[in-house]
Amino acid sequence: MIFAEIPQDFNPKMEVSSCLIKCKDEYLFLLRHPNKPQWNTWWLPAWKLENNEDMFLACKRETFEETWFSLERENIKFYKSFPIRYKEYDFWYHTFLYEIDEKFDVKIDPVSHTDFIWLSLDEMIQKDNLIHDLDGVIEYIKKSS
Repeated sequence: MIFAEIPQDFNPKMEVSSCLIKCKDEYLFLLRHPNKPQWNTWWLPAWKLENNEDMFLACKRETFEETWFSLERENIKFYKSFPIRYKEYDFWYHTFLYEIDEKFDVKIDPVSHTDFIWLSLDEMIQKDNLIHDLDGVIEYIKKSS
């Protein structure tokens, strides 16, 4: 479950950084590989922070590892950190925005993903196979835009 505010008993076990890569009115989404948790679901370039890693650096690293696209640090804009609760644990989900003028040649990591797509937030929210809580992130972004 995604929260707008930190719940009273929130006890995060990890942090995840994700990147909303926006080109005009479309965003890049990746389809998770069958060997990954929540496989065959759409989500953003993202993963866990490693060894007290800075959340900006994690965003940059994960985006490159998963798409072969290099983000320029000064153009990475912090969006929001969401407290998220799964049945088993709580975690922080940090979101960043990176706007580009032209779509790039996405080279997905075949170990992590099987496909990619550029869609508007309205188009993506209609998909049945979004990773858990991505719909809440998308709805929050749509409301605040």
